[in-house]
Amino acid sequence: MARVLETIPSPGRHPIVFGQRGVGKTSLANILASRITDSRVIKVNCDSSDTFGSLWTRILRKIQIQRTTQPAGFTSK
Repeated sequence: MARVLETIPSPGRHPIVFGQRGVGKTSLANILASRITDSRVIKVNCDSSDTFGSLWTRILRKIQIQRTTQPAGFTSK
């Protein structure tokens, strides 16, 4: 758990939890997600037919980017 939490603030690094069925990956992910307040957590389930590409495709589809724009020119504020 400490290694995952250390990885999160590092630019360009993304922790991935993996292992055999029934070893507690989902429980670990839920505990970690409850401790992370300043980063976005994305969870996906995998199966034996997944590839590196299909996994990242599902992850990227879950990412939502919010964009705000500032008005140009003079405003009342």
